[in-house]
Amino acid sequence: MPNITCPYCNLYQDMRIAAIAEEPNGTGFLRGLAFCRTCRNVVYFKTDEGRDIVREQYPSSKVRQAPSELPDNVKKSYQEALVCFAVDAPNGALLMCRRAMVDALIGLGAPSKGDLPTQLKALVDSHKLTPDLKDWADHARIGGKLAGHGTGGDEWGDPSKIWGEQADAEAVIEFCDAFFEYIYVLPKRNADRRSRTGTTPASPRAPGSNAP
Repeated sequence: MPNITCPYCNLYQDMRIAAIAEEPNGTGFLRGLAFCRTCRNVVYFKTDEGRDIVREQYPSSKVRQAPSELPDNVKKSYQEALVCFAVDAPNGALLMCRRAMVDALIGLGAPSKGDLPTQLKALVDSHKLTPDLKDWADHARIGGKLAGHGTGGDEWGDPSKIWGEQADAEAVIEFCDAFFEYIYVLPKRNADRRSRTGTTPASPRAPGSNAP
């Protein structure tokens, strides 16, 4: 069979076939399951009659990877959100964005008990989040509420809305990207640069602060 780009580790490679069979309608198409030789995750595939072109793949190889700078628990949830989005499952993406955000807020010092608005307020009151960052994170709350309970349409701007759509998931992912970039990615890159150059910051920088 042809090589496949693994949607999980994003490597283009020869997969190890786990199961394969011809379609019963005589087209010559093959359907099967394959294991990525690197990350060991499973991919469904369908080839054409020549068996050298992949016609279908699930999850899709258009899945992008969550930033490596994210803590493991946040990265796991956010990666699942990105997989859901790539396979046109927007409500799953919205739910996992919310979970990733909750994990991130707890990691920043928010109380583990209590709802997301309470956690956000606690972090703003303790100056660990700016009001802008709170607003970005709040999109994940509204999206999760819509996807998980069919409520919150009024906060989304459409009171009749009870399901998330692909465009909704895309919007929430964009806000999550911005939030995670500010909280995790840029501080980690800055720390790496300082480590390489042997410089130290003038004063400690708290996560989510506006200090330079």
